[in-house]
Parts: sequence; C-alpha cells; structure tokens
Amino acid sequence: MLIYMKKSLNALVENFGFNCLSCFSLLDRSIYSFYTSDILSDVLSEADEGALWITSRTHKNIVAIAHIKKLSAIIISGNQHINREVIDLAEKESVPVLVSNMSTFETSGVIYNCFFANKS
Repeated sequence: MLIYMKKSLNALVENFGFNCLSCFSLLDRSIYSFYTSDILSDVLSEADEGALWITSRTHKNIVAIAHIKKLSAIIISGNQHINREVIDLAEKESVPVLVSNMSTFETSGVIYNCFFANKS
C-alpha cells in the first residue's frame, strides 16, 4: 500500500520537534510518502523517489542510499548520536537529516496518524 501526503519537512519539524542536523535550507521540501526500514537493500528496491525515510541506522551509507534514491530526507529514530562525518556527507549530498527522540515504530506511527488517520 502506498501512502501519499503533501507536507513539508518544516511541518514535520514543527509538529514533532525533530532536530534538523543538515540542510536547514531544504526544510521547505515536500514529502509525498514515507518508508520505514533499517534494511538498506529494502530502501533501495522499495522506497519511492521523494519519500521520507525513517530508520535507526546511523552509518554514512544511509546518506548514499538517500542520495541515490532522491529521498526527501532521513529521520533517524531513537535520539541517536550522529557522527560529524555523516552530517558533513549529508550536507555535501543535499540530504536533510532529522533526528527523532521516539522509537522507529513511534515515529512512523505519529507521522501516519497526523496525516492519514482521518483520511478515507
């Protein structure tokens, strides 16, 4: 099932208090869907271009995947520490990285509930 929404990264930061670590100037980017997975090969094969990716992974390869797939942003769940190397690469590749203090499940759930719970 594809889930579509038209919201900006800015709206997500404001609604959920996510911390933006890179590409502040790109927070006006629109999001049309989201994909939740910690398995990089799943994201490569299944995530739609422009999707928001929710993961608990923090390795720099997440930036490469997001760049290749032209994802709108990455949300790293679990309030994890992100190495400077990852943030610098995200800036270089124009990939916004946000951090959520919620678990992956909770992060996915609040985004879904906020934008889709009352939709038919």
